[in-house]
Amino acid sequence: MDHEHAAGIPADHSPNPPDSDAKADSLSALLAGDYPLRPSQDPTRVSADLDTLRIHYMGDLLKDLTQEPTVTLIPYVVAAPGEKRREALEQLRRCASQMPGWHVTERSYSDDDAAVWRSSEQRHGLAAACRYAVIGPAHGLLVMGRSAMPLDNFEYQRILRYFHQHQCFVAFASELAAG
Repeated sequence: MDHEHAAGIPADHSPNPPDSDAKADSLSALLAGDYPLRPSQDPTRVSADLDTLRIHYMGDLLKDLTQEPTVTLIPYVVAAPGEKRREALEQLRRCASQMPGWHVTERSYSDDDAAVWRSSEQRHGLAAACRYAVIGPAHGLLVMGRSAMPLDNFEYQRILRYFHQHQCFVAFASELAAG
């Protein structure tokens, strides 16, 4: 799979180290960007590490936004067109409305159900949402959960880092509803 242009996001040009016994599992390595994702790693561990990275990036940006009156999010869903998509978008809006000072843009993005299995470059809604987030009036992307993001961990990590470089983050609706 070509990871060069995931969701319209420039590829990280750092080479991926070969699979070895060397452990690069510390949070500092993950945050520094020298955390090699290797196929031999336990997928559950990789997923947990990427979730830690996402939450850390979101927390960093939210700390910097203390002077902002509103945190603005762009909703992105993976759902069938029609009623399912409207319901999913409405659910995202309800979750955000529970957070004082959080707002969801009227503009939303989506891909159909089959997008779950597609790479980022084949998810036109996700690519557009990512572009709009970094150039538009938003602080981040609001999604239902990890399943709305690319299944490929390399692509997902690239999106997280790209957003972080552009002062944006990815928020999961389940976290807002719990908060």
